[in-house]
Amino acid sequence: MQQELTGSHAAALNHRPPRLAALWYTTLGWAVLPMSRTHDGECRCPKGSACPCAGPHPLVPTGPGAPTTNSATVRAWWATWPWAQVGVATGAPSALLVLETSHDHDPELPPTWTMSAGTRSWRFYHHPPTRGLPRPALPDACTVHGEGRVVMVPPALIDGARARWLPGPQQLATLPTPAR
Repeated sequence: MQQELTGSHAAALNHRPPRLAALWYTTLGWAVLPMSRTHDGECRCPKGSACPCAGPHPLVPTGPGAPTTNSATVRAWWATWPWAQVGVATGAPSALLVLETSHDHDPELPPTWTMSAGTRSWRFYHHPPTRGLPRPALPDACTVHGEGRVVMVPPALIDGARARWLPGPQQLATLPTPAR
């Protein structure tokens, strides 16, 4: 599937209601999950103040098949939790590898979709390489979100700031396969 994020899509996703953003991400083949958030210091999940999670977490049971691209399921989730943030499963469910660095670092990566994640970090979205990770090209301060992980996407609030897509290439880049 050819994935494109035009300037108008990016601007719209940065401010679109979460349900509509989640549905748009599924058209890219990205598997989504509704994610909790805090409000006035309390988790908005059904557990409320009894929730042991201090940060965002899935509102549905996780495991194989939990993240979905099924639009009917996505509509039902956001009808139940219209305030839920959008999480995207990385790794095989969405064919995504996300590299995260602090705003202090500028890794040498192929131009790709880039998101400002709150006030402290950048997230670079890629198709995974066909074999391994290009470890020598990644800075030590880089966090890899791959198989079994979930990342928040716009219009999410991260660290109290709105996540946003930055202007850039329309195509998602593929990380190069490292030399053996």
